[in-house]
Amino acid sequence: MYNRGRYRGGYRQQSSKSSSKSETQYIEQWQQTCIQDNEFYETHAQNRTYFYSIDLQGRLFLEETSPKNIATSLKSPKFLDFFFSRLTRNATGSFPSYPFFSPCGPEKNYIRPACQGVVFHDLRTAAAAPPSLVWGGSLTQTFDPSELALCSRTGRIYHRLFLGGGGEGGRRTKMQKTGGEFGLIKSSVAGVLAERIDVDEDGEAWFQGWEGEGRFRIKELPEECSSEEWGLPPMV
Repeated sequence: MYNRGRYRGGYRQQSSKSSSKSETQYIEQWQQTCIQDNEFYETHAQNRTYFYSIDLQGRLFLEETSPKNIATSLKSPKFLDFFFSRLTRNATGSFPSYPFFSPCGPEKNYIRPACQGVVFHDLRTAAAAPPSLVWGGSLTQTFDPSELALCSRTGRIYHRLFLGGGGEGGRRTKMQKTGGEFGLIKSSVAGVLAERIDVDEDGEAWFQGWEGEGRFRIKELPEECSSEEWGLPPMV
């Protein structure tokens, strides 16, 4: 059966404080390799073109920020909702190493995330409403266990962005209008979900739904949604 706690939204469970520290150092080193020289950012800022990164926790940073932690992340819920509601795949023809794009008025914002452009950082559960996933500042969508996906390369868990879904007040985002996209589930949320996951004898992962919901097979993340070309490689 499934080794509970195996999946942690990006990393398999660490067995010691030292391994956790090594993981943090690994992430920090990768983030440093993504930073360009100051002239790059200053030159493009003159044309109101900016570059951002999103970590595995869903935190948003200007790419040149160092170090990247909760204190240096962009935290205004209103700004985050504005930014993420405009997030889409980069189809501009410019800066192809940045797979996501968020136009904000005259500003052009290019994003290279550690994994996905959307990271679900909270799971809300209430007796009177279905569970919902939270991303950005307060953007939400219903949690549907049949829409979970797993990347066998990294061990990360994902959830599909619903076509026509919305945030607070029913707002739809560009990513949700497109359809076929997946958001990463943050490690702490994945840890909660992992308590309901089992693997059968054939190696298929299944999610045990809440009361009366039954079991749902967790499919493999589609190859076209993989972050292998730009994202943080799994720690080996």
